[in-house]
Amino acid sequence: AQGQVVEGTNPLAFTTVNPGGNRLLHDIGAQVDDLEPPEGMCRFVPPGLVYGDAWGSIPGVEWMPNPWGSTEITEVSEGCHNDSASCLRVNHMGMGQGAHFYIWQPFPTQSFSTLTVWARTVTGTSPLAFGPSTDGSICGEIEVEVTDQWTAFTVDLATGCAGVAELSSVTFHHGSGEPLLLDDIAFE
Repeated sequence: AQGQVVEGTNPLAFTTVNPGGNRLLHDIGAQVDDLEPPEGMCRFVPPGLVYGDAWGSIPGVEWMPNPWGSTEITEVSEGCHNDSASCLRVNHMGMGQGAHFYIWQPFPTQSFSTLTVWARTVTGTSPLAFGPSTDGSICGEIEVEVTDQWTAFTVDLATGCAGVAELSSVTFHHGSGEPLLLDDIAFE
């Protein structure tokens, strides 16, 4: 990002490394300076899709689930929003349970204006609280009642996350334990 190019002088010899064995470290004799990026430099912004027919973003930097408590998240192919190829089924998310859907690299909050989540229960109703987050701190959280009909729920980032510089996840919690389906989760 800073345009710096360095060339190492120590050749990297081929070495066999066994899976699960010691890591191989090799000094190539070069180092890139640790500089602050110049003003106006681009910052990482992932594609806004968290989950559609698969986990979104770019190869190697996809969004991924991190459930806690007894919450289970699986990809399913039946009953998805607009008959799409797949969606997420969330099981056992009761009080004190939940999940973060996160991406490794934080991105500037102002990159997007909204977060939309499509949700429904398999049967019955369930409360659900969710919002964009970073390092476990949720901003703009909304609490909704999810029914057995697909419904879009939207968080306004400018209002709900004012003063939050970066985001890196979407946090879901406060369900009744009733199975939920989530689909078309996207920042726009």
